[in-house]
Amino acid sequence: MNAITFFDQLLSKYGHFIPDEPYLKLKYRLREGYWMDFNNPHTLNEKLQWLKLHNRQDKYTQYSDKYEVKKYIKEVLGDDFVIPTIGIWDHPDEIDFSTLPDKFVLKPTHNSSVGRCICTDRNQLDINRAKALLKKALTQNYYYLWREWPYKNINPRIIGEKFIQNADGTPIVDYKFYCFGGEPRYFMYSVGEANHHVRNCKFDMTGKNIDYLFKRKPALSDEEIKLPDNLDEMIKVVRILCKGYPHIRIDLYNVDGHIYFGEMTFYTGDGFINIDNKEYSQQLADLIDIEPYK
Repeated sequence: MNAITFFDQLLSKYGHFIPDEPYLKLKYRLREGYWMDFNNPHTLNEKLQWLKLHNRQDKYTQYSDKYEVKKYIKEVLGDDFVIPTIGIWDHPDEIDFSTLPDKFVLKPTHNSSVGRCICTDRNQLDINRAKALLKKALTQNYYYLWREWPYKNINPRIIGEKFIQNADGTPIVDYKFYCFGGEPRYFMYSVGEANHHVRNCKFDMTGKNIDYLFKRKPALSDEEIKLPDNLDEMIKVVRILCKGYPHIRIDLYNVDGHIYFGEMTFYTGDGFINIDNKEYSQQLADLIDIEPYK
């Protein structure tokens, strides 16, 4: 472990008492290698960090809550876009695993994916381990790591959801749409998220492969990628959800043509989007207008 990594972990563990702006300045210095000027954010990642401090709307907390956001999605899109909920609990000990279906997903409502349990065979599930992971996750406030404030006041609970998969049993693809200035600008085709062996590829909104802008070596071959026939419908859904936001990421699933909402993320990658092509990165940054939030 190098000195920067060590100090970064130290800051994450013991820096709860530090106010948001100086904390983010330190984190940014460790991550990007220079001190950010919060008075004049210019680059993409600078603007994302700035928005954490200055664009604080109560609805962001609801939309970041994995249970509460479903109410909003039902209102604007309809029930068909919501993954069915099989339960909501305040504590893992409240869950009666014998009543759950053979396949299901359990996850905390107040973070990104920490503590998530994906069960494909209830009889093979280590219930004690699942409970331990969920208990630990419930004690953690995700806000303190990167000061993503929408997570701060979410009531930590556990939501159970239907396990969704394609009819042929193949894993589902996670489609992450990156939106800037109220419009989707590119999306990521991501596989392996369920087992933490993630590989992905980026596309523009016409379906053109633009992965070369983000990394030097592709993680997925063309043969491994099949974009859905109803991609245009997915884009329509994203445009409804992203309108009016300086930046937001909308995650969708496509299960045999059925579009499901995944989640909304206001600070992608903790507010750090790594793009090798700096010109393209700056183009996206220029689409984020911070003037309304000053």
